[in-house]
Amino acid sequence: MSNIPLSQALLELSEAIEQLALALARQSNEDQKTGIKKIAVVTKQFKKMQQQLQPDATHLKQLVKQKHKKHWLKNFLANRHVYSGQYLKHLRVDQKLLDTARFLAHHYLELENFYRQLKRHQHLKKDFEMLTNKQSLKYIRQWSEMLHKNKIIDAFALKGNNIDVDIKRIRQATEFINSYWLEILLRGEIARFLRTNINRIMSFDIMAQVQIQKPGGQTSELDLLLMLNEKVFWFECKSGHIGSKYYKLFKTHLKQLDIPYENAFLLVPEMHMNQAQYVKNQTGMSLLYATDLQTQLHQKLIL
Repeated sequence: MSNIPLSQALLELSEAIEQLALALARQSNEDQKTGIKKIAVVTKQFKKMQQQLQPDATHLKQLVKQKHKKHWLKNFLANRHVYSGQYLKHLRVDQKLLDTARFLAHHYLELENFYRQLKRHQHLKKDFEMLTNKQSLKYIRQWSEMLHKNKIIDAFALKGNNIDVDIKRIRQATEFINSYWLEILLRGEIARFLRTNINRIMSFDIMAQVQIQKPGGQTSELDLLLMLNEKVFWFECKSGHIGSKYYKLFKTHLKQLDIPYENAFLLVPEMHMNQAQYVKNQTGMSLLYATDLQTQLHQKLIL
């Protein structure tokens, strides 16, 4: 908690209290109604404190506009003879897709087997059916509903402990399931970090999905570059097996970017034994985990 700004801690506590109040609100006995009243009072107090600590929307926009140093990163790359083509200048993402990505990250343990089957069959362009346990089933159902509403899958049906999924045979669905959900999650959490810490940020710049041309004419892509107070951070996202081709590519990128290795990150779904040390040995990059991304960003992006 010591690494998390007070305003962010209050925000999280407020959200947790609201969720608890909603859960209790579904019950009807008088004792619980009394509890709801008490929680409502506490929630109101937290919201008031949060509003005092956080800038209002208009002021926040003014601060962002004032502190956003456009083209800083583009010039940074050019000074290293790396030239950028198309890229995104912002962190905006579809909120519903962000909620879907966050749900997978927060419940990855329960969703992992289903996610792997979905990813495999999306690649094969084949519908599938799988048997699961009751503990995972409720999370699979919730996530499948989100996927369906976002048009990532065509349909799903529950039959006891079985789930039957009709995949969607479009590029956007394949991209989201393969790895794009990690990019959406990353942008969403970095945007939240910027909003929460805007008063401590002197300057920043953003480049996402950066098409680059390196010395020698080779082309490549960087998932996300972030400048905070003239410190540069580089992020890549990978949801599956990382072969020697990508390890070599990332190592080359890090050398060309000429930034400290502790500012280069590879985001993966979850932690695996010895993976962090192996990735560091192969590329010089540090691992971030989707399951704990918000906390890690507050630890890594020290202002």
